[in-house]
Amino acid sequence: PQTLEPPPPPPSPWFSAVDHGSLPPDDPRITTMPGVIAMDCEMVETRDPLTGAVDSKALARLSVIDAERPERVLIDTLVRPEWPVTDYRTRINGITEESLKDVTFTLRHAQAFMSSLCTSETVIAGHAIHNDLISLKMRHYRVVDSSFLYKVSGEESAPPSLKDGVKCVLGKDMPKTHDSVNDSRMAMELLHAYMAAGGKQTAPITRSPKRGGQGGGQPDTNGPETLFVHRVPKGTSAEYVKKMFINHCSVMPFKMGKLTFGPDW
Repeated sequence: PQTLEPPPPPPSPWFSAVDHGSLPPDDPRITTMPGVIAMDCEMVETRDPLTGAVDSKALARLSVIDAERPERVLIDTLVRPEWPVTDYRTRINGITEESLKDVTFTLRHAQAFMSSLCTSETVIAGHAIHNDLISLKMRHYRVVDSSFLYKVSGEESAPPSLKDGVKCVLGKDMPKTHDSVNDSRMAMELLHAYMAAGGKQTAPITRSPKRGGQGGGQPDTNGPETLFVHRVPKGTSAEYVKKMFINHCSVMPFKMGKLTFGPDW
């Protein structure tokens, strides 16, 4: 009987910048491209229609600036996700279904651009840059991350958000809707402020209330203590869910939102 070999696994979607030492001295990535860049990505949530796998960091916008000349934008483009979008996160990034409708620039195009720009020695700066690298599916180890240099008052192990760092250290307000070009520049300003202070945090950083928070010392209902309950059976009342927590978890919910039900649950 004939033995059938299993098909080879699909190629990995991840990539790495070319090794710096393998390039000839006149390669543009050595002679003309910046040695330090700052980057920020906007992301959406997508779902594979075949397997049901969810990508919570699907690339939807890529912005890269020259770190030494922050006014120089190297790329700022929307990116069409590979899988259907299940959450555009418009409230955060301003991206809508209409925004991406005619976009033809894909993740592979974004990876090709980064490959033409970077070598293994290129320094990539940003705030929580690991999220952006995951979104790009890029392996890179020469990074500078402003989120690791600053601490939140009373939460010494917790990195601050870019918004809180910029507000408390630089005295600037960030726009409510994310702008990845601006975010790249603000991350660089935080890095410059840290270096100018001799590698020290110059101002305490307090965590700002989340949107919809109560303020006035009341619990923040969009904060880390909030629990999102999903797939609640139809007909379940909010009072029943509240009693369930009290009886089984010894937790008294501060506030219960209105329950909404989908067509199938």
